Amino acid sequence: MTVTLTLTLTLTLTLTLTLILALALRKVFKPGSLGLSTAEVFLTTATKVADADGDGFNDVIATLVDGTTKVYLNPGGSNDFSTVTPIEIEAPDPDASSPATIDVVVADINDDGEPDIVTVNDGGENVLYLGPLTFDSGSMQVTNPKT
Repeated sequence: MTVTLTLTLTLTLTLTLTLILALALRKVFKPGSLGLSTAEVFLTTATKVADADGDGFNDVIATLVDGTTKVYLNPGGSNDFSTVTPIEIEAPDPDASSPATIDVVVADINDDGEPDIVTVNDGGENVLYLGPLTFDSGSMQVTNPKT
């Protein structure tokens, strides 16, 4: 009986968190925007809303099942992400045996006033990217050194 109850609670918690994530994304993205495709939403392992680039507007940072992290920069407060191309943070080691990135944290780790990004990796080392966020505009890859 306890096992069944635990399984039910886990399933209920998972469904509840999925619903909360879906509702949170609806509030962040303007209705009808194409910011995150439905397929991409279902591939996320974690989503955070934070000011990743320090411009005063909340951005969306999502980790995906392939181990990558994508940063969707807010285009200026309108919350219309329809033209946003995500900036990609590659998995720590993109080979198939590497631990997956399962979460992300945005905080001012080194107290310099700039937001820093930490990717949390399952069974591996976490990776710190000190802010401000920098990226190659051609490849849309983060260029901040890993720490």
